[in-house]
Amino acid sequence: MSSKQYDVAQICTSGHVINLSCNRQPADCTKFCSLCGSPTIKECPSCKAPIRGDAYVSSVIAVTSLDSVERSIKVIKDYVVPAFCPDCGNPYPWTNSFLISAEKIVDMADDLSPEQKQQLKETFPNLLIDKPESKYSALVASKLIHEIKSMGKNILIEMLKENIPMKLFELMQLD
Repeated sequence: MSSKQYDVAQICTSGHVINLSCNRQPADCTKFCSLCGSPTIKECPSCKAPIRGDAYVSSVIAVTSLDSVERSIKVIKDYVVPAFCPDCGNPYPWTNSFLISAEKIVDMADDLSPEQKQQLKETFPNLLIDKPESKYSALVASKLIHEIKSMGKNILIEMLKENIPMKLFELMQLD
């Protein structure tokens, strides 16, 4: 018999993955990120639910009628850092940091009117995950970003490329 289980992930508050198997490999956990020095977390700051890490299948195989051996088989190799907690729906710290930074960059874009700036900022939460509104938000964001002429445009594009699903970024045709 086998069942899919998840280990606990440790991620720094800036979004760098530290350890995807905290329960099975606790020695790989650290208090701070070696890339940026930010503190690390293993649970949602809002609801305290563990951050999902590696998925694996745990199966018990009968060796004899008296004993058994438990094996864990890793089933997911590519890990995507989650933007929102699946238990409470709140954004993780790295998601908040992205949203705040992106909004500050938009505020510096003198090429956009205050209404356009607000409209662009409102697209960012929908761009973080793929849902029905995301494609429309990608279209609106793309149109407004193409209006920006300042150097903040390149930084904003790079931030979007690092933080939104690649298929949405490609739809925006910002490269």
